Amino acid sequence: MLSIKAAVGRGGAVLPPARGRSGPLGGARDSREPRPQPPAARPDEGTMELEPELLLQEARESVEAAQSYRRELGQRLQGLREARRQFILNRSLIFNAERMNLISYMIQLKVAVALNYELFQGEENDAKIKESASQTRDVLKQHFNDLKGTLGKLLDERLVTLLQEVDTIEQETIKPLDDCQKLIEHGVNTAVDLVQEGEIAILGGVGEQNEKLWSFTKKASHIQLDSLPEVPLLVDVPCLSAQLDDSILNIVKDHIFKHGTVASRPPVQIEELIEKPGGIIVRWCKVDDDFTAQDYRLQFRKCTSSHFEDVYVGSETEFIVLHIDPNVDYQFRVCARGDGRQEWSPWSVPQIGHSTLVPHEWTAGFEGYSLSSRRNIALRNDAESSGVLYSSAPTYFCGQTLTFRQGMLAPH
Repeated sequence: MLSIKAAVGRGGAVLPPARGRSGPLGGARDSREPRPQPPAARPDEGTMELEPELLLQEARESVEAAQSYRRELGQRLQGLREARRQFILNRSLIFNAERMNLISYMIQLKVAVALNYELFQGEENDAKIKESASQTRDVLKQHFNDLKGTLGKLLDERLVTLLQEVDTIEQETIKPLDDCQKLIEHGVNTAVDLVQEGEIAILGGVGEQNEKLWSFTKKASHIQLDSLPEVPLLVDVPCLSAQLDDSILNIVKDHIFKHGTVASRPPVQIEELIEKPGGIIVRWCKVDDDFTAQDYRLQFRKCTSSHFEDVYVGSETEFIVLHIDPNVDYQFRVCARGDGRQEWSPWSVPQIGHSTLVPHEWTAGFEGYSLSSRRNIALRNDAESSGVLYSSAPTYFCGQTLTFRQGMLAPH
């Protein structure tokens, strides 16, 4: 409780407290400044009678000063609250504005990213269509050029075969005629010589030329002038001809017009690639409802290789490709063969997959077990002692499959 006493001057008169200094709240002095303490008053008999009134007055002034100070503080507190409210409001407005700007920016950014992605997808799709169209053109040109070359080669080979047949028939049928002609020509020459020799002998007369006549007569008797070679009739002589079926042109034309098709998409596509330890499960599905598949053909290759290898041919729609190196990208593609057809459909779009799972491998060196070359299969042998078999690493994870088989050994 605050207690204020009146000060007494040097002459013994009571000094009233200075206005504005009666309490810590009075006057213009800052409340934080220390109020100077009045000198200690020494009461006497004259002042003892006035002290209650002065104390009452001083108390009233202190109360008024305190009320004024309270009102001033209340006004300042109200101003402080208004300032705080304004600050919070401004901060909220600024935050909301910034938040709205940020949301708007994020929306614009998402829209821009989406548009860019759609544009990229559109450009990628356009590039894919153009690339596949270019590849299809090259394949068609190469195929028909090969087909023309093969057909030309086959036609040339057939022509050579037919010409050889003509040559063979000609040689076989012309030889008897040539032999007959030679025989006739020889007989003609013999007859001409005999006629000339006979005419000379006859012109010589019987006298001195008797020996010539005798020689001619003897020579003529040894020549069979009545033996004539048989000449074949014209109907019996072979007459070569070529039989060509003009309908083959229509048949070939029909086959050529039906040969080859252009499809906008393959009838089968790879649906899913699932990694397994040391392998990848490839699943595919038929996307053309009008296509009836009889068999499927799956190929794969490393992305660094240029040659695909057949890994499966059959009627199933999934297959696990083993012996996959971990963390190596592989390409897979599949095609199908229609029911009752021999040719394969176009290849599906190649899909890239890899396996991050290390293949299961048993640790070698344990008695009682024999391991395969890749150490992924362990077989019990005939050893008497068989301990525990350990894997080389903790490669088994939840959801994977391990297969154990128990076999019976035949008695010795």
